[in-house]
Amino acid sequence: MDNHYKKYLSIILAVAMSLFLMGCGAGSSDTAEESSSSDASSSSSDSSEITMEDVMEQEAAEEKDYDNGIYFEEEDDGAEIVTVKSSPEDFVGSWEATSGQALYQYGNVDIKIRIDGTWSGNIAEDDLKGKWTQTDKGLHCSSDLFEFTLAFTKDDVLVMQTVPEKDNPEDVIITTVLTKK
Repeated sequence: MDNHYKKYLSIILAVAMSLFLMGCGAGSSDTAEESSSSDASSSSSDSSEITMEDVMEQEAAEEKDYDNGIYFEEEDDGAEIVTVKSSPEDFVGSWEATSGQALYQYGNVDIKIRIDGTWSGNIAEDDLKGKWTQTDKGLHCSSDLFEFTLAFTKDDVLVMQTVPEKDNPEDVIITTVLTKK
């Protein structure tokens, strides 16, 4: 998600810088003669100038369309998640997030749960591995960088929910639906 905002910030800064430089250049020609000679010489260099249109085209090309048509109501803000007790064997296997919301939040979520109490995967382009422990309703998975729970809903949907950091318990909990690979 941070990369998404960095791209937009870079584009905004590039546009601002271009507008500033164009503004500085506009006041530099004092006579009509200078203006006409600069017009003739700039016609060959116009292709190297960054225009607002160029920036908009680049932004459109870089912007990823997260609306892939896959939607789960469990991922909505404020959705009521009712989980049911499940055994560790129910979680064993490979899982992935496929919804547009998950793509927007993480970019990717691919995890593998093993019966031996370990898990591995790739979340937001980071290779992770860790251990899981059984909870009342599902599993608690942790690694050095990421902590989450897995539980099945009453509708047999597997949800992954982030666990707030210990020093920041008011963190927003992100719910992501995982499907079996």
